[in-house]
Amino acid sequence: MSAKTMNATERGDMQCAIIATAERLFREIGFQKTTIADISVDLRMSSANVYRFFAVKGEIEAAVCLRLFGEIEAAAIRIARSPASASEKLRDVITAIVQMNALRFQSGRRLHELIETAHCENWPIA
Repeated sequence: MSAKTMNATERGDMQCAIIATAERLFREIGFQKTTIADISVDLRMSSANVYRFFAVKGEIEAAVCLRLFGEIEAAAIRIARSPASASEKLRDVITAIVQMNALRFQSGRRLHELIETAHCENWPIA
């Protein structure tokens, strides 16, 4: 089935699969060394098919960043909804962000490099 004949749900599912595969490969070999060909081989599809969902590799990198930032945002929202005082919530959000970044730095250094690059190069997603 081509990308053009997919319904929105199927298209979204395929984009999620591409993003998940890219995130894993970015974690394993780094985002700079991962190619569209690596992603397509892992998904058993052609590179051209990947390009039907993402026009350039940078779109995939941004999507992975968005996913990682989403994890931080979800933690902040959970803390914000807690019954704690505003000052406790602020402290807890800062602590959670520091802990998540430290964990990513220690166990997923290559993904941390992606976030660092997005920040340093002022990617719109950052």
